[in-house]
Amino acid sequence: QQQGYVVVKCPKCQQRLIVELPYYRPDKCRVVWPLPDSAVHEDVPEPVRSAMVDALRSFAADSRTGAIMSLRTVVERIQREQQVSSLSDLWARESGKLPATLFDAANEPRLWGHLTAHDDFNPQDVTPEHVAELITFVVTVLDLLYVKPAQLARARESRQAIEKRTTP
Repeated sequence: QQQGYVVVKCPKCQQRLIVELPYYRPDKCRVVWPLPDSAVHEDVPEPVRSAMVDALRSFAADSRTGAIMSLRTVVERIQREQQVSSLSDLWARESGKLPATLFDAANEPRLWGHLTAHDDFNPQDVTPEHVAELITFVVTVLDLLYVKPAQLARARESRQAIEKRTTP
């Protein structure tokens, strides 16, 4: 069977999409670019966000080693963005605000990145489940470090604005 590809514009967001269209099966079409599930919350700052997008796109393209290396880059960029020299420094600075397991969640992708960088590493040893877990760890770190604080700040600002209008 043949298949084709078409470029379409999303009627909701106007983004251009590349869609795979199987021959005579329009009900089976699927978006192939941008890769599904590769969005990262807008509250995650650059260049952390772009490294995470790269990790998600690598994973979606079944490049497990690429995804792991990109996740390691995410952790390194978090350190740089937070202006600390190590994860330990970040969690020492944030003690009391973030659970201790968050350090391990951020450190694990870094350690996997070191493992995959070795010459004798066999990429077949890494399963999609391994990478999916690492992605979950990093998404959790990004959520607690950037997304939730920004959401809380917006909620607080909204409440304070309403209080100013309603308090005599």
